[in-house]
Amino acid sequence: MDKAEFLLLLEKYENGKCTDAERELVELWYLDRIDQSQDIIVTSRELRRAKRLILDGVLNRRRRALLSSRAIPIAALVALSFLATYFLVHTKDIFESDGAKKNQLAIIPGGSHAYLTTAEGQQIVLDRKANGQITEFDGGRVRKTGNGIIIYELSQTASSHRSTTEVNTITTPRGGQYEVVLPDGSHAVLNAESKLTFPTRFDGSDRRVELEGEGYFEVAKNAAKPFYVVNRQQCLKVIGTHFNVSCYNSSPVVTTLVEGKVEISRPNFSQKTILHPGDQSITDNQGVRVHQVDTDDALAWKDGNFVFSQIELKQALTEIGRWYDLEVDYQSIPASTIEASMSRSVKIEKALSILGKASKLNLKIEGRRIICMK
Repeated sequence: MDKAEFLLLLEKYENGKCTDAERELVELWYLDRIDQSQDIIVTSRELRRAKRLILDGVLNRRRRALLSSRAIPIAALVALSFLATYFLVHTKDIFESDGAKKNQLAIIPGGSHAYLTTAEGQQIVLDRKANGQITEFDGGRVRKTGNGIIIYELSQTASSHRSTTEVNTITTPRGGQYEVVLPDGSHAVLNAESKLTFPTRFDGSDRRVELEGEGYFEVAKNAAKPFYVVNRQQCLKVIGTHFNVSCYNSSPVVTTLVEGKVEISRPNFSQKTILHPGDQSITDNQGVRVHQVDTDDALAWKDGNFVFSQIELKQALTEIGRWYDLEVDYQSIPASTIEASMSRSVKIEKALSILGKASKLNLKIEGRRIICMK
């Protein structure tokens, strides 16, 4: 969830228009980010506003509950009191600091974090949900497995008349990654700061999803119903295959094919490009360029690793910043090509030490910003 989305939801929270799920999203997601010592809102004014609204909401519901029922368990009231006290005490320094205090917060690697927006508008913080059924929809349900994968399961008697207009979205924040099994059985793994939009059912002549950010796909084979991954610069047509697509804003779209065959087309262009296993395409305003790569390197993020093989240091730091939720002072970073690899679970100091040795530069953390010391 980015700042704009959070503030929009906060506005609904303030006006008392949140659903139960949306209220839970605001409170639990906010608590989660505070627990992880990560900034979700930039200015102290907005932080104070969030604190006030969330605390007031908790206290008001507690008052209403006390007035409306005598059967409320004492434990529930204690929990509400604890939550209110938590915001009063534990977030005081964060809300009232001048910025320097926030710079001392711990920086941790990313993890399994995402939220789901259903076709009905329900918003669910996935990493806060227990295993088992999460929600139902017309003709099926959404279930979370023991290893944290979200699965869309359709009933055999499901009605299909509304499905093509009912879309779902899974969003990963900076520092998040998540796997989902789509209604057709295809698997998708989302990297940090990514968004995947898809219908509740694939009932038309094709299967079409929209991707922002980066995702790895293992597409269920169905020759009669091709699979499409659409983003701002290209449309990827698939029959049944394994591939990775990176399409972050302001960057070229990079498609890496592991297995099968895909066809790339661009809006307003008739030319199509075919990829074969081991091919990687780069799509930008200049067109589509194809070259051979080691696909293991391109998919390393999915398996919990960073592999930087002869890439620009600035690009590597962009990936590091996205995973650890850090900004990068690009003006202080000189041009440099590096070769390095590491686990995505290492501490940020270790990650920068490895990149520093590879580039022969002194990379440091200043607050929540990566800089190169002269």
